[in-house]
This record gives sequence, structure tokens and C-alpha cells, in this order.
Amino acid sequence: SFADGIGLWRAEQAARARAGLQQMEIRESGWLRVYVRKRPLFEEEASAGEFDVVTAHGAPAVEGGRQVKRGPCTQVSVHVCLHKPDLKRMFIKTLTFAPTAAFGERATSAEVHSAAAAGLVQRALEGGVGTLFSFGQTGSGKTHTCSAIEALSANQIFAELSANQSRPARISPNAASSVDILNSANGSGVSVSFVELSGKRVGDLLAPNGSGEVTLRDDGQGNVALVGATRRSVNSADELTAVINLGKSRRATEETAANVTSSRSHAVLQMHISRR
Repeated sequence: SFADGIGLWRAEQAARARAGLQQMEIRESGWLRVYVRKRPLFEEEASAGEFDVVTAHGAPAVEGGRQVKRGPCTQVSVHVCLHKPDLKRMFIKTLTFAPTAAFGERATSAEVHSAAAAGLVQRALEGGVGTLFSFGQTGSGKTHTCSAIEALSANQIFAELSANQSRPARISPNAASSVDILNSANGSGVSVSFVELSGKRVGDLLAPNGSGEVTLRDDGQGNVALVGATRRSVNSADELTAVINLGKSRRATEETAANVTSSRSHAVLQMHISRR
């Protein structure tokens, strides 16, 4: 069967890994990095006879120049199950990709955050700009992963602000979008804007009345400004998470075959962090 064939392929890869033939280093060079997380099969999928056709493998032997026992994988393989022209003989075509890092179904959200998001947050806290996009089809697990990253990042931001009140921020000359660190005479603080892009409409997810229109404008310096977007101040990690959840609850959704409440828009959360 196809499932047996994929199982044999995985067994061969595991044997190669134990023999040290798949040791690769996590690649963290460049501005653009791609992380892939695989979700497990849902119970209803397994009950319907579906089987797993994605493998995250190639656990690294070194990360950042040091030996590690556990870490993200370095490759993702998709097993395409096909038939020969006679429609009787089966064969599996395996396509392998090498993202910055990959996470198997047993990886925790904390591990994903540590590898994919914590560095972006820290860079922002030091005066840089960080942007994180989540991409995947309906039902692939975006909400599950992003909700955890949001909560963990909120904790990271406020823990850093609390522990480093006296450390001056290093301001990046390009810090004007996504996540900004700004010198402020009023002390440390975090404010957020949250909008959704649906067709040609840009809606304000944090508007006091629950809805509002936002205009996108170029500020003359190559940055996009959200004109008319509500900007809410938050004072704790819990409050930040609550505001994010409020915005998400106002998004346009629609039931699909894969998800009862599938979002029908693109959401953009913008955070501004000021520090004394």
C-alpha cells in the first residue's frame, strides 16, 4: 500500500540519520527565512482511511556551531502517491524541500516560537523591524500555531521591557512599520493596530464600534501608513493577547469543508513598542 511504502522510506531515512548521514546545520543567513510546521492527522481523517504523506526529517547535528541533541529538522518531504498508466501499479514520488528549519508533528509551539519568532521579537526590542507571515491552506494549523506564538511573544515583550527599563533602545533608521522601537519621554509602552484586508476593503478590527474603514497611504518614505486605524495601548502580556483575540473575533469568516470558521480575509497586526 502507499502507507507501507511511505513507512519504508521513513525507516530508511531514520537509519541514515542514526548513521550520521543526514547531519545538516540549521541555515540562518539572510533576511528571509522560511519555517515549516507539519500537523498530525486529525482523528476524523485517520478514521476515514487517510494517511500521512508529509515527513519532516534531517535532524541537525549542529546548530549555531555547537552540538545539539534535539532541534528543528532541516528537510520536508512530500510523498505524492500515483499510479502507472495501467492504473494498477502504484508508485510514490517524493519531493524534498530544504527550508530554514522544519518541525514535525511532535514539535511543541514553544520550540516553533524559539526558532522562528523569538529572534524577530528580540530584534524589534533592540530597535529593528520584524515581520512574520503565516501561510497555509484552510485547516493546516495556522491558528493553532499563531495563537501560541502570539501569547509567547507577548510574554517575551513585556518580560524584556520589565527587565530592561534602563537600557536605551538602539533605533534602526528603517524602524517605521510592523514592529518599531521608539524613544519615548513617556516611558515604556506597547500599542497595537489590527486590520483585515478583504478584497479592496481594509477594515479596522479594533474600532470602538466594532467596524471601521482604514485607508492605506504612502508616508513619503517608502512606508505604508494605516490612516484611520485604531491604535490601542496595552500594559501587560495578558492585555495584549486579549486585544489580539478581540480583533480576531471580528474577522470575516465562512464555513468550508475543512474548517467551520475559516477566515475570508488577510489580517495584519502592527505593534509599536516605546521604551525609555
